[in-house]
Amino acid sequence: MSGVIYDMVFGHTEGLPGRVWLNQPKLIEGRFPPGKHKHPLGLWNGEGSGFPIGMEEPPIIVLDPARGRLPLADAEGLGGTFWLISDATRQVFERVDPEAFVFCPVEVRQVDGAKYEGSAYHLCDVIRFLDPLDEEKSEIQPYFVNGTKFTKFRLGKDAHFRADVLDEHHIFRLMFRPTFVGCDDVLRSAVESAKLTGFWFYRSGIVDA
Repeated sequence: MSGVIYDMVFGHTEGLPGRVWLNQPKLIEGRFPPGKHKHPLGLWNGEGSGFPIGMEEPPIIVLDPARGRLPLADAEGLGGTFWLISDATRQVFERVDPEAFVFCPVEVRQVDGAKYEGSAYHLCDVIRFLDPLDEEKSEIQPYFVNGTKFTKFRLGKDAHFRADVLDEHHIFRLMFRPTFVGCDDVLRSAVESAKLTGFWFYRSGIVDA
C-alpha cells in the first residue's frame, strides 16, 4: 500500500434509502451481536467481527418507496458496521482485496409483492484489523475508556501510516478505532472506475516508506 489513505464512508445527497431489513437480528445495547471474526486483541465484540453467529439467512431486504429514495445505491450503511452492497461492488472488492471482506447474499423483495428484477445485493463487513499508525509522526489523540485504548484523529491533519504494516493490503479497520475503514488509491480508483455509487472518500493521511 502506498500514497494516500482515505476514510471510506457511505453517503447520499437525497436522504434515507427506501428499504427495511425484515429479519434483522435483535440489537444488544444498540449493536448487532458479535460474529466469529474476533478483534485480534479481543477488545471489541462488534465492529469487524462479521455477521452475528446464528443469524437467520438469507437476510431479507424489503424495498419501500414510502420509506425513502430508490433505487438503492451500490453501497449503503445498514446499521452497526455492516454494509449493503450491490453485486457490482462485491465483484470489485473481491478482485482488489478479497481477504479483507466477508459477504452474505441478500433476498430483495418489493413491498407490493411484485417481482424484484434489479441488481443482486449482499451484506458486507470488513474483517481485517491493522495497527499501521505512526503515533510519533501523527497528530492524533489517543485516549482510554475503562483501560481500552482508542484513537482520535485531529481534523485537517494528515496521519502517518507505516508502509511495512500496510504491506499490500488495500483496505482495513484501525486496530484502536475499528469504526474507521481506511483504503488506498488502488481501491478508490477501482470503485470510481466501476462508477459505483454511494461511496465518499475523505483524505486521512499518507503512507510513509
